[in-house]
Amino acid sequence: MSKGKDWAKNICLPSALLSGALSIMHPPLYAAGLQVREKLDAWSRENSPAMQDALEHWSTVYTNLLMMSNPQTPLHHPRRCHIHQT
Repeated sequence: MSKGKDWAKNICLPSALLSGALSIMHPPLYAAGLQVREKLDAWSRENSPAMQDALEHWSTVYTNLLMMSNPQTPLHHPRRCHIHQT
């Protein structure tokens, strides 16, 4: 199994919890995400076996996730940030 599929399997529970929370907090956004997911699933069945395989491990209505990690850069706040305003 690829690292991407392993990662998708490992975040299955948190992803499902995020989707569940979204369904309560913002039902229209959840429904829109679910609709896109269903369309991707239908399209990939006919056009992309690789995408179909990946979607089997994708457990959220979000169509993508962004993860940022930069442990090298010290924490900073822009000058106009509300934290620095008096």
